Amino acid sequence: MNAELKWGYEYCRDLARRKAGNFYYSFIFLPKTKRRAIHALYAFCHRGDQIADEFQEGNINGALRDFSELRKNFRGCLDGKPHSSPLFTALGDSIRRFQLSEKHFYQLMEGMESDLNFSPFDTFEDLREYCYKVASTVGLLCVEIFGCRDDSVKVYAENLGVALQLTNIIRDIKEDYQRGRVYLPQEDLERFKYSETDLKREWTGENFQRLMEFQYQRALEFYQTADKSLPASERKSQIASEIMKSIYRKLLEIIRRRQFQVFNRRISLSGFMKAAIALATYFDIKFSGSKK
Repeated sequence: MNAELKWGYEYCRDLARRKAGNFYYSFIFLPKTKRRAIHALYAFCHRGDQIADEFQEGNINGALRDFSELRKNFRGCLDGKPHSSPLFTALGDSIRRFQLSEKHFYQLMEGMESDLNFSPFDTFEDLREYCYKVASTVGLLCVEIFGCRDDSVKVYAENLGVALQLTNIIRDIKEDYQRGRVYLPQEDLERFKYSETDLKREWTGENFQRLMEFQYQRALEFYQTADKSLPASERKSQIASEIMKSIYRKLLEIIRRRQFQVFNRRISLSGFMKAAIALATYFDIKFSGSKK
């Protein structure tokens, strides 16, 4: 590995260590080559999220230019062109090494860019399509890095991606609203008689509790479908995803236990708790055979 490529992977590793949060604890048991590729993928996702979340209101053209540059650099990865950016140096190597699907990257960028001109989702099917683009695509790319023998693992990745994104949506209602985004489907708001005015004043009364319980049950169903879709023989190959699933599922349960009080402060797990969940999941899979 030359010095430029080594620096690229070190840059992505350090970024993941500082920013990845729940995801970072899922990477630690991967073999070095796969862990480096996951760090590069995370760094790419982080850059897209950064553009979508940090653009200044009224400066959407600047953000659109940044996404155009992101696509240009990504195409350079596909063409094998050298990059001055350590991120794309590492990503290009990972794409070639693991033959990562171009289609998933473009769907991911389309989903992230849609946040710039955000439009509320009328139905859950609309939201599910968004979740597929910004989360399931990442899961499918992870499967390509981890490897699998059974194609049903792809169904697992798709459903787990939706489950993780729905958990994020529940947790981040306040921050998303402050950015001008309400990800909860309009049909759900109408069904439970909870308006954007209620959201603005952070009302957590009975209607909000019923609305959030409905969102919780929906996310739980996707976790359960992911469980059913993962063959027992593939649990070891997907150990990083299983750790991520365990961490996020615990987060979802804590949010519910705290009665969806997501406006007071951002609910999260401590580093100790995430490490403990990661270790417990690792040992369960590693030393319990293929049993689910």
